Amino acid sequence: MGEIEKVVEIGKLALRRQGATALTVADALLDQVDYEKAKEPKAPAAVAMTDELREALEMLPKVFGQAQVTEIRQLTETERRALGEEQRVVEAILKPLEMRAEAIKETVRHHMDQVALAEGKVDQDTETDRHGHYVIAAKGEPERVAIPGTDKEWSREYRAGAVSIEGHRLLEMYEAGEIDRKTYLAMTRQVRVFDEHKALAAMEKDPGLLPVFRKLIKRGRPVLSLYVRKAKKK
Repeated sequence: MGEIEKVVEIGKLALRRQGATALTVADALLDQVDYEKAKEPKAPAAVAMTDELREALEMLPKVFGQAQVTEIRQLTETERRALGEEQRVVEAILKPLEMRAEAIKETVRHHMDQVALAEGKVDQDTETDRHGHYVIAAKGEPERVAIPGTDKEWSREYRAGAVSIEGHRLLEMYEAGEIDRKTYLAMTRQVRVFDEHKALAAMEKDPGLLPVFRKLIKRGRPVLSLYVRKAKKK
């Protein structure tokens, strides 16, 4: 059975199921859809301890929460001054700290990738997430790396990628000559935007549209979230 025929057969079965929707059909066709392109992993950029950041960190204990207004009213001049100064200090700190927090996580992700390579857990068929990191974790089976001197560890945890339908690609396909006008009209409503209900009805009437529908499916890569957890006792 050819690729197109297989898509049609799988899609026809999905269309016949009770309560079928465009997303349930997309989910049934998922194995016939390539993953979205992954990014190339890069080492995180350094975050500099600038004079502005150092000054803001020194100021933070002095200004933090000095004017905590817990009722709805106008502010006094003193409160406005205090809040303005606190906001300046917090905003000077917040962005560099967020950048550094992400750099730490990315550094740990690279470490986990290298450990997986060294332990022979990576081959040419190993999946990657959207950032290009190896998917070694599985549902309920995270990767863990101890944080020395603590009872904590980093935990890289698996979540399946999202399935979505990129209806806007119909116009791109039509303009590129990949589909004809009849197909384009069959899966869009009058304002010419993708219509899930109309597309579903059109595919039920003409399963030959399923290969076109497949090209609209975006298969999100698995998501690997990094947390600090309490270490499990061995």
